[in-house]
Amino acid sequence: MRWKTGDKNTNGDIVNCFGKKISQDVGRKTVKAIHSGSMGQSAISIYKSLYMEEMSGVGTVYLLTLVWAISEMNYPIYDKFAKIAITAICNGNKPDKMNYKYPPDKYKFDSIEQMYVEYQKELTQIFGHKWKEERRIDQALWCYGHQSIG
Repeated sequence: MRWKTGDKNTNGDIVNCFGKKISQDVGRKTVKAIHSGSMGQSAISIYKSLYMEEMSGVGTVYLLTLVWAISEMNYPIYDKFAKIAITAICNGNKPDKMNYKYPPDKYKFDSIEQMYVEYQKELTQIFGHKWKEERRIDQALWCYGHQSIG
């Protein structure tokens, strides 16, 4: 989350690089979701546990980032630019030729699960299960995906 939020603390909030505030209770609520038995469950079960904590300022992508952290990398970290990159690679395109489809609203569980499963399939198609072991893969995809904003 520090990488996503910019790690700037201001008046009880964490402020990301775009100036959006995320309350510090995210940490407390994440710990509560972990202790509610979400470890070892499916990605969507972990996601729902986090969603039920009603974290202010945390949307679909941040919740999926927390799923990645809580699952100890059993599920992939999701990012707009990594998604653009992996979809481009799977389709034999370059990132700047891709149209990005934003994730569903954070309460649309079935759509989020479908999107996340598709993302995992794309990662596995190209990298096998190495994406679970090698953080450099999602970092490289994130960099490659930035070619989409060229």
